[in-house]
Amino acid sequence: MVTTPGDEGQWFATAKELRLFDEAILLANQAPCDPKTLTRAARDFADRRPAFAVEAGVAALRWLVEGHGYEITGADVWAAYTSTMKAAEQAGRAGAG
Repeated sequence: MVTTPGDEGQWFATAKELRLFDEAILLANQAPCDPKTLTRAARDFADRRPAFAVEAGVAALRWLVEGHGYEITGADVWAAYTSTMKAAEQAGRAGAG
């Protein structure tokens, strides 16, 4: 998949909308993506595509830890964590490590 450097977040959203979930996760892990976008994906897909949701949530948490995102608050971190954990439970991966 060819992307424009720096547009990976935009391409993540496009790939997700096109149901290209594997490609979306590759993009989310390739370069910083907006953690809030990744958190929404984790929340929205926890029931329907839990494996994708877990990967999106973990990417959100990683980018948050690395200092990416705009006007991040503790609530954003908590949302990323809880969305990821819900998805992990749905995927049967809660407590996996």
